[in-house]
Amino acid sequence: KNEELFHGLKVTVVDGTHVTLSRTTETIEKYGLGSGSEGDCHYPQTQSVGFYNLSTGLFENFTSKHIKTPERQFALEHAKNNASPTLYLLDAGYNGMAHIAIMKYVYGQDLLMQLKMGSAFAKDFMASKRRSQIFEINLTKVHLKNYPEFKHLEGRTIKVRVIRTRGTTKLKSQLL
Repeated sequence: KNEELFHGLKVTVVDGTHVTLSRTTETIEKYGLGSGSEGDCHYPQTQSVGFYNLSTGLFENFTSKHIKTPERQFALEHAKNNASPTLYLLDAGYNGMAHIAIMKYVYGQDLLMQLKMGSAFAKDFMASKRRSQIFEINLTKVHLKNYPEFKHLEGRTIKVRVIRTRGTTKLKSQLL
């Protein structure tokens, strides 16, 4: 309750990693054999994702599942059960436009993430040298291919603001 809010939103940083677990009967039952079927040198791996509350400096959740579980699934599950209006800070490993629409229109949450450069409008934006621009995106089947349970969002228009960060001598500018 004493958290500092950013424009009325809790700020949560989300990131994942692969974690190597020792091969035991329990880990094999839960996660499978991993990279081999015998010997001590092969270990099952798992996908783990942490949800870090920026204002308290504490992990509010840290979850592990099968290595083939997409990181985006963890974020959607967290948002679905999160009653607090939250700004999720995500890395570039997400299906951009569909993920934005699901977080905003299904779960009522906001997010900030790096834009994947494969987007056609991203190339035009980079060429323009503008610092910020609002785009309207019509969701298509292609956007939603990894989210079949949300196919009802097809045809919906979402507004996104693309922001160019300042580059430095060591780091190119990024699109968020």
